[in-house]
Amino acid sequence: PGQPEAQAPAYIEIANLEIKDGFSTSQFRAANGAWLNYSGFAACIYARSVQHLVVRNNILHDCGQGFYNWTGDGSSPAWWSALQVGTIISGNYFYNNGNPGSYLEHQVYTESDGVTIEYNRFGSQRAGAKGSQIKDRSAGTVVRYNSIEQSRQGWDIDLVEPEEAWASLGQSPRFKQSFVYGNVIVSRSVKYPNIVHW
Repeated sequence: PGQPEAQAPAYIEIANLEIKDGFSTSQFRAANGAWLNYSGFAACIYARSVQHLVVRNNILHDCGQGFYNWTGDGSSPAWWSALQVGTIISGNYFYNNGNPGSYLEHQVYTESDGVTIEYNRFGSQRAGAKGSQIKDRSAGTVVRYNSIEQSRQGWDIDLVEPEEAWASLGQSPRFKQSFVYGNVIVSRSVKYPNIVHW
């Protein structure tokens, strides 16, 4: 009792929800009954080392981040060090996420052994936010058939090296290629647009 489960969570689907207001000006009631403000890093959905996660047909808005997953380095199957595996982000609507003046929060941030980001609509970010629409640090990345409104200052699609799981993901043969196709990126008169970074 009172101890977290050691095994990483697996085979989870989050679907058909509206999740909103995880932002620093919003409050929640903590376990001890106190009212606290969310962190600026708070996400509508925060996943940690999940194996086979599907996030589909949700509306995710007005949070510090829309979707964020943290992964361990894969050194054990325990949730605090397990590798995020098999992430699917499909058919969601993201808008008004991010923090004014910050590059650290995004509409979607993933680091997974295998990720598919498809059929999503990425609307405008919060005014003044500088993060990316999609930031991915995965191996085996597929970004397809999304509608993406131009990021205010970050990238529309930012595909970079792993951070927490370099030893696992960076050595994967799947890390050496990503598949990006069928996406529509809509310009919103951004002076110096950052479209795709790989």
